[in-house]
Amino acid sequence: MSQASTGKPAASKAHPDLPDARPQPASDPAADDLTADKLTPDDLALLLEAVPEGYSEVHYRGRRYAMTRRTFNRGRSLKVFARELGGNDVVSLNGYLTARGWQLKPCEMSEHKVLDFLVHCKTG
Repeated sequence: MSQASTGKPAASKAHPDLPDARPQPASDPAADDLTADKLTPDDLALLLEAVPEGYSEVHYRGRRYAMTRRTFNRGRSLKVFARELGGNDVVSLNGYLTARGWQLKPCEMSEHKVLDFLVHCKTG
């Protein structure tokens, strides 16, 4: 069952031999052209499902971040916030599950930055 139907976080679909690997989108948009409309709905769902509920620490482009994910409305909305440890960078987004799939609403930053973070951050 999916998170939307159970209200519980869905299991990550990362490769079992690489426990800290993030699932990569099936489509491969260029790094400077990374937008939600370039990803399939399944790609975006996989990226969001891979973010663990609650607090975790991740590595993104050589830096460590403290990240939290909170899920609301029986799995139909979520908030992800990450702050660079020892630095000033933040990543913040809200996600809403609609009839068309997940819709991202970055908080005061570009969609490109949020998607790049989701694609390239690694736990552990």
